[in-house]
Amino acid sequence: MKKISLITLSVSLFLLIASGLLIWLESRYPFLHIPRMIIGSIVVLGLPGYWITRWTFPLTEKEKILDPIDTKTSGSLETENMHTIDGLERFVLSIALSISAVPLILFYVNFLGVPISIWSVYWTIVGVTLASIIATIVIERRHAHAQ
Repeated sequence: MKKISLITLSVSLFLLIASGLLIWLESRYPFLHIPRMIIGSIVVLGLPGYWITRWTFPLTEKEKILDPIDTKTSGSLETENMHTIDGLERFVLSIALSISAVPLILFYVNFLGVPISIWSVYWTIVGVTLASIIATIVIERRHAHAQ
């Protein structure tokens, strides 16, 4: 894995653990409500969708953080890679996928008989994020061995 991928993975796991600890400690220390809301918003609105986009659109060496308009070529098929997205597209897709995937998965978890509580929501998000991280690692290793 690339260094940036390891950093992203570490930050994601840290945010998941910090969110769980803040949920657990908030009943004893009410002043942790604001940090829990901030970190929880990042975890709910960003992490599952980001790792789903990394899974479906793996990072490549040609991917840029932002894709300026003036670097477009005149239709060359060699330089145009249809399987990559830039950073802004990845950001928007991660928010949109998180907003759509988390409630849908929670609906099905509730349909299976698990009551909706803060812990069931937390563990569902952890499960989706970890499954997407594992799928991302498998896909990126397969791409690395293919090249």
